Amino acid sequence: MKNLALLFCALMYLLPGVALVLVPEWSYKTFAEFQPFNRHFLGDAGVFSFAIGVGLLMAVRNPIQHRATLAVGAVSALLHLLNHLYDDVIVDGGNFGHLLNTSLPLAITAGLLIWLYYDRGDSKRGLHRPKHAEPS
Repeated sequence: MKNLALLFCALMYLLPGVALVLVPEWSYKTFAEFQPFNRHFLGDAGVFSFAIGVGLLMAVRNPIQHRATLAVGAVSALLHLLNHLYDDVIVDGGNFGHLLNTSLPLAITAGLLIWLYYDRGDSKRGLHRPKHAEPS
């Protein structure tokens, strides 16, 4: 179950990253309509998002061995969420639609990554332990 949660988080970075790079105009109109349109900056955001997603995807098989990657994902998701909340609340004066469509998925992603980071796999339901690790 926790590996599926991490896969979800990886896809939350990978898919927008690919879209921002390959179809920046569509991405801009669909989920990134912040004036003015700038293909270069959208592409930059896309490659960074894609790289974080690749790291998280690589961690899916054995997250405990990739806690630093989980931390990078969690910090980036939290900072991204704060940036969106600033726009939703301060700039747009409480844009509820944007809050639900973009900020809520970011909050879920950040929460999952924080949860996965702090989970040490100590229970039977926890993340898979590395084969060389001794039970505590």
